[in-house]
Amino acid sequence: MAVTPRSCKIPRTSNGGDDDADEYDGGRLSSLPEHIIHHIFFFLDTVDVVRASSVSRKWRYFLVSMPHLNLTISTFWSHLLKRKDSMQITNEKFKDFVNWVLMSQDWSVDIQKFSLYYSKISHDNTIYRWMNVLARRNMQQLYLGLISDTPLELPLCIVNCESLVDLKICFDRYSVLKLPKSPGFTCLQSLFLSKVEFLDSVLLGKFVSSCPVLENLTMDDCTFHDFKILDIAAPRLKNLTIDSLASADEGLFNCEVIVACPSLVSFKLLGTPSGLSFPGTNGLQNVFIFFNHGPEHRTVEEGRHIMDSILRGICNIKVLKLSAAFLGVCFSYFVLQYELKYYFSYEMSYQL
Repeated sequence: MAVTPRSCKIPRTSNGGDDDADEYDGGRLSSLPEHIIHHIFFFLDTVDVVRASSVSRKWRYFLVSMPHLNLTISTFWSHLLKRKDSMQITNEKFKDFVNWVLMSQDWSVDIQKFSLYYSKISHDNTIYRWMNVLARRNMQQLYLGLISDTPLELPLCIVNCESLVDLKICFDRYSVLKLPKSPGFTCLQSLFLSKVEFLDSVLLGKFVSSCPVLENLTMDDCTFHDFKILDIAAPRLKNLTIDSLASADEGLFNCEVIVACPSLVSFKLLGTPSGLSFPGTNGLQNVFIFFNHGPEHRTVEEGRHIMDSILRGICNIKVLKLSAAFLGVCFSYFVLQYELKYYFSYEMSYQL
């Protein structure tokens, strides 16, 4: 494990050594109920909570009992500019600080939310040790914002964490996320992935279907390398967003999207797949489709097949939002006024 700081004491501001003054400095806020103070600290970076805890001895307890931790390496970058430290030194100082926070806390307090914004470099496994600590503290929400030049593998301690209900992973550039091959995430309800590079369509499909209570899935600005089929099947999924607009070469242009989610209510697609179908999805109410390619990129036969599969799948929805490019495809392959009414009832509202 990375070297921890020499001292685990919380630094204190100078007040002349007067204990009464120490009590007075934090008196007004310290008199608030504990859950109110924790709510105030929820909006602060953890380094600011550490600074605040030096105001009063009473406040030190709030640091060690904080159920929300927000650790951001950018708070250390300002010191990097002032002291002209290297990025490596800044990384090491940040890791020391995270180690100190985790080790100085009361481990009997469950972690409700852990947010980490971190620069992960090659051969640095520190983040996996942090995940192991958090899993043992019944973490409920995990948000990772990573500056990374290497793939990230989801450790088994997180995959098997029965308390985890919300997982968010965002990369600053396209990076590979190594998905688990064994089932897990038994209590995961929300999953948000951004700038993830997916390499295996079968593994992605198995991963999603193995999350038994997943209700919200967002794949934001993700790439799907050489995918021919993207199969999303999850029995309790209610909200699904697939965004591959920015990844033209590795997007969905040559990929058929199959959404087999019987509980699905809302669906957003940003991209132009080769096909789209909704087998067994009968409760769909809200659909947003944004095409980024016009009809000139398909033959007439391809275009009519794609549009037919899409329109048949969304014919019973209540709200439909379409992009101009989607309408361009419709105009190219159908006589809009006469053929589109075959698919839709007049009870549907739409927005262009």
